Order: sequence, then C-alpha cells, then structure tokens
Amino acid sequence: MNDSTGPRLVLAPINTLHVAGLVVTKDIARQLDELDFHAWENFQPLGRINLGAGSGEIEVLGTDRTSGQLVRMRHLVRPLWAPVYDEQHQIGPSAGDGKDDLRAVLTERYSKLPLIILPKG
Repeated sequence: MNDSTGPRLVLAPINTLHVAGLVVTKDIARQLDELDFHAWENFQPLGRINLGAGSGEIEVLGTDRTSGQLVRMRHLVRPLWAPVYDEQHQIGPSAGDGKDDLRAVLTERYSKLPLIILPKG
C-alpha cells in the first residue's frame, strides 16, 4: 500500500566551505574581517551564511578582490534612514543614504546565493 499522505524526507545537498582543506566553521567566520557595504565593488560573494544577524540583513561570505582574503559582509536589505535637522535643530523629513537602488539590486543578487552551512566549532 502506498500512503502519500505521510511526511516525506527530501534529500538536498548541503553546502559547506573548505579553504586549504579545512572546513570554515561559525567560529572562523566570526573572526573574518567584515567588508563595508560601500566596498561592494571589491566583494566577490560566495554564498549566504547565518551567524545570527537580525532580520533585515543578509550575511554573505566572499572574497575581497583587492586582497584575495576571505571576508564577510552584512548586507542591510532596508534603506538606511537618518534624521535631518534644520537650523533650529528640529527634526525634518528623514533622508536615505542615496543607495536605495543599489541596495535593492544587491539584495536580490545576494538572496539568490546558495546557503553555506557553517558547522559549530
């Protein structure tokens, strides 16, 4: 009898990252230099990681094209809004950082990267 109503186990590949024959762990990833968002042109993404960033962020592991080093980047998916003060120090309408269109493109690109599973250790 074939019971198609029960749970099914679907096997999918798990991506891990090996550098010089060693598995990159969560502890190692936390110690990597973090590349600033404004240096995105020098960043070659490898995949998404999950080190526990808050919602609204995508954590990405990749290489710095200028140094060749393995680095991480925390990409904010929402625009940065900062209060604007007038001459009387009154808060005016918020102003973004001018990178909203770029941030949207990178958010789409980074969200499609494969998830890299980082073991504890």
